[in-house]
Amino acid sequence: MYVDILSRKILRELCTDSRQSTTDIAKKFGISRYYAAKRIDLLEKTLGLKYTLELDPKLLGISAIHILHASFSKRPSDEELSSYFNTINDVQFAAKTRGDFDLLLFVASRSLSDYFKWEISFWLRFAKYGIHTVSSEVLVKHLGIIPFNKETILSSSLSPIYKKMVAELNE
Repeated sequence: MYVDILSRKILRELCTDSRQSTTDIAKKFGISRYYAAKRIDLLEKTLGLKYTLELDPKLLGISAIHILHASFSKRPSDEELSSYFNTINDVQFAAKTRGDFDLLLFVASRSLSDYFKWEISFWLRFAKYGIHTVSSEVLVKHLGIIPFNKETILSSSLSPIYKKMVAELNE
């Protein structure tokens, strides 16, 4: 599908800040609000645009975010992995993978020392499987949506009503 220059500019604006008003977008490109709204509506329908929720980790009390790749000499059972991840709040997302690594983990901790304590406990827990990990601190400003687990949200310093709202949206 061909996307013209104006549509590309509008898409770039929406990627930068999808909360800006149609009026602001129209002013940036010297077009009417009506035309901007029509163009955005057309882009949403033809390209299947979706808008996502992106949480600010600092407001959740999180200062250490890492992506961890884990590989095993002998893979633990799915039940053992599930049992472990259901008891850990630091791991926000876990996915089994194929290739060089067996697991991809999105880990968010309150502090760097909390992260290292978790990583050491993870190594110890799965040492009998010949675990090897590679961790990288997430330095990008925007990750897109990677859901935080409910306990992380509920244990944050947000007000009770916001905790409830964010937990519901996060589901």
